[in-house]
Amino acid sequence: TGAAARADGPTIAICLHGDRAYSQIHLLDGDSGTARSRIRGDAVDMTSLAFSPDGKLLAGAGFSRDLRIWDVSTRAALHTLRGHTGSTRAIAWSPDGRFLLSGSDDKTVIIWRVEDGTILQRWSGHAGEVGAVAWSGDGTRAASADALGTIRIWNAISGAGEREPQGHDGCVGAVAFRDDSLLVSAGRDGIREWDVVPGLD
Repeated sequence: TGAAARADGPTIAICLHGDRAYSQIHLLDGDSGTARSRIRGDAVDMTSLAFSPDGKLLAGAGFSRDLRIWDVSTRAALHTLRGHTGSTRAIAWSPDGRFLLSGSDDKTVIIWRVEDGTILQRWSGHAGEVGAVAWSGDGTRAASADALGTIRIWNAISGAGEREPQGHDGCVGAVAFRDDSLLVSAGRDGIREWDVVPGLD
């Protein structure tokens, strides 16, 4: 089951599969909990959902290798992004809404151009399945984390790996930039904070 909330208004998306042939994404009013509409999802469970920064698009991923993007107002499927060879566990929109970041069981991270689904960059270097990704607020850096506790900081412009903070022991399930120079990570062994700018220690 995946869930996401719109940043610009009280809309929540929840994906449920049940015994249906396709999962159903329910769009709910965040204040009342009432259902607004439904979107047909995928033939397998979708465990990650994310609204674009302007709230107009919804991206979804999960046990399928593909990412899907829908128009929230019309509920129409716009794009299917294909490139991962394993389940896609984590997705994040760039701050300007033009790009999508994804992490997969294939141990890679991909930057996609949303407009046409083009793969702009594919990053390798993780030894475990990638289950968490995030963009910095200025869009110049990205972070990814895997099931073995490895965190990697990337230059989102050049694609170069910048840092690999050490300290977690076991799976890291979430990462988020607190600002453009600090990253917060949550793992089985607790929550940690890291400087992400090279040279700041």
